[in-house]
Amino acid sequence: KGAPTRPRLLIVKLALAVAMQKTAGLVKETDFDDVRQWLRRLDLVANYQKQLREACTCSILYWFRSLVPIYFKNVFKSPELVLSLRFMLAALQDPAAVLLKAEHLKDRQALLQSYSKEVNESLEMEIIDPLKKQIEDDLRLQIHSVVLGQDSRDLHQLPTLKDFARFTTLPPLRFFGEILCIRDSVQQYLDLQFYNMSAISQHDWKTYEELRALANEKYGLTLLDVHLPGATLDQGLDVLEITRNIHIFVSKYTYNLNNQLFIEKPSLTQSKNLHTIHIRHIANSIRTHGTGIMNTTVNFVYTFLGKKFWFFSQFLFDDHIKSRLMKDYRQFLDTKEECRGRYPVKKAEKFVKYVRKLPGQQEGTASFLDLFRELITEIGNTLGYVRMVRSGGLRFISDAVKFVPDLSAEVRFEDLVEKSQLPDCTVSAAANLDAILNELGSKFSEGSDYFQAFEQVFRKEMQKDKYQPLKNFFIIVPALTLSFVDHMISAKDKVSKKGKESSFTDDGFALGVAFILKVLRQNEEFDTLHWFTSIEEYYRTYLHDLNTDMDSKRRARKDRAEAEITTMKLTKDKIETAMKEFELLFYAFRSSRVFFSDTNDDVDGEESVDGEGDDE
Repeated sequence: KGAPTRPRLLIVKLALAVAMQKTAGLVKETDFDDVRQWLRRLDLVANYQKQLREACTCSILYWFRSLVPIYFKNVFKSPELVLSLRFMLAALQDPAAVLLKAEHLKDRQALLQSYSKEVNESLEMEIIDPLKKQIEDDLRLQIHSVVLGQDSRDLHQLPTLKDFARFTTLPPLRFFGEILCIRDSVQQYLDLQFYNMSAISQHDWKTYEELRALANEKYGLTLLDVHLPGATLDQGLDVLEITRNIHIFVSKYTYNLNNQLFIEKPSLTQSKNLHTIHIRHIANSIRTHGTGIMNTTVNFVYTFLGKKFWFFSQFLFDDHIKSRLMKDYRQFLDTKEECRGRYPVKKAEKFVKYVRKLPGQQEGTASFLDLFRELITEIGNTLGYVRMVRSGGLRFISDAVKFVPDLSAEVRFEDLVEKSQLPDCTVSAAANLDAILNELGSKFSEGSDYFQAFEQVFRKEMQKDKYQPLKNFFIIVPALTLSFVDHMISAKDKVSKKGKESSFTDDGFALGVAFILKVLRQNEEFDTLHWFTSIEEYYRTYLHDLNTDMDSKRRARKDRAEAEITTMKLTKDKIETAMKEFELLFYAFRSSRVFFSDTNDDVDGEESVDGEGDDE
């Protein structure tokens, strides 16, 4: 009784041999044959595993290993056969027993390693390498088609597309004790490629992020984050470059106060496209260089503004300008009741003409007043750049702290780690984390007001006796606004004509005037001029008289009247355009004064250009 094990079968065979000798002639030979037949059957049952292994061994594949690359190539062409790879690699391990019995080599293990290396190289060459290229090309083509809004692949290629996801979802394979994972090999290749390309072209960071997301969705590949600073496609100038060349930047770009945007002047570039600088560009640069660049920018700007204020004072120190401003102001005070406290537009226009006739003024060139206006605009552009750097810094910090649950929570990770008795390296990492969180929290909450810092520094300097001629600066502001409005009308008119001098925004002038008035403490003096109310009343009166003349000409019905009416219409359009530009300037100036207002300041000191304010 019991299983037909090998020891039992051996005992039965020995017993049968003894029985045949002792019972010679007593037992028929046919009976012994039947017993032998049953023993062979029992032996087959007892040794079926060994016999099956010997019958199914694939050791012969070693002598036909030249067919292995062909098999791998066929599997790559037909991904539905990928599941057979596991069994094929198992079969290719069978020659190991034969190779380890080789007698012609002292190091039998070397023969086995050579065979294993050959199979691995075939697998790498025929399946893994082409698979990497195919998956990368497929990802790039899909993203390319999305970016361009069209499918970059031909229609006749669609039926030949293969399901390469079968390879990337295949479980790891084992071959001679080594783990072969096709998915990991593809991931490492794509990680390397995307990192190198992102490092070379950082403005394509978003495209490579989309490639990673698509690889995960389509092929189940989990690619690593490259941890490179992101950039934008139109990143343009870097903060460091702008700061180093701030004198060039403020003269080549115009500032938009509402959108916090700098636009390159068409007249100063040969390119068909204009560069723009926005808050997101500044935030990306701060992410690249760190928040320390903000303090560096402030230091550069302070030095630059000091030079600009020197040129600013030199213009007002000129005897022609200084004497004319004092004369105009005395006349305004003498006729203030007649003008109802409003600075006359005619007086500002006369000042503009007076400056054009000054000695040294060349015909056909920009007047000294226009150059002075451009100087103030550059000061305003500089302040606008500082404002943009501050906003970009806040944007960067807000992006950095958005994953921190509560910045106000007084939790020190270093203390928690020390209590847990973790290694020194972990304690050091926790201390670094605490320092970073503290720095981000302080910068996020303080919101440094650079404008007030500049104001205090330059105000202290301008209070010195040598800068007394600057006390009449507010008198020249009306003439400057006339120059600015003429400049903007001309620039906007050239936009439709695609002229090189075209522009549609230049809020640096309003910001510069507001800053200088605040530094010189002349806001109240300028408000007493009621300049914007005066210019509005002047234009409205002019339009009323013009409309009255046009009506009288129409009633006359004379041939000459038609030509005069046409001229009047053109004049009316110019006046309405000027009124609109003054209105835009008023709102830009009023918004700029908010940046420099104290708690006790009245930002609404100047009347509304629509006439809604009260006369002082």
